[in-house]
Amino acid sequence: MKTYKPDHYNSLSPYLIVDNAQKLVDFLMMIFDAKILRRFDHDNGKIAHIEPKSIQQQPNKKTPK
Repeated sequence: MKTYKPDHYNSLSPYLIVDNAQKLVDFLMMIFDAKILRRFDHDNGKIAHIEPKSIQQQPNKKTPK
């Protein structure tokens, strides 16, 4: 079956529409130690689309014995 989403993407991701998106991005990068996967800006310099991703290591999930 062909899928619409790239590998390593969640099945469900929030899509936020906010004023001053750069301020939110800066905050998310600080809190989650995120990196930017993709970014597209409008001609006026405002963010049209951005995909930040947390690079924090996730704890190992161990299954009970």
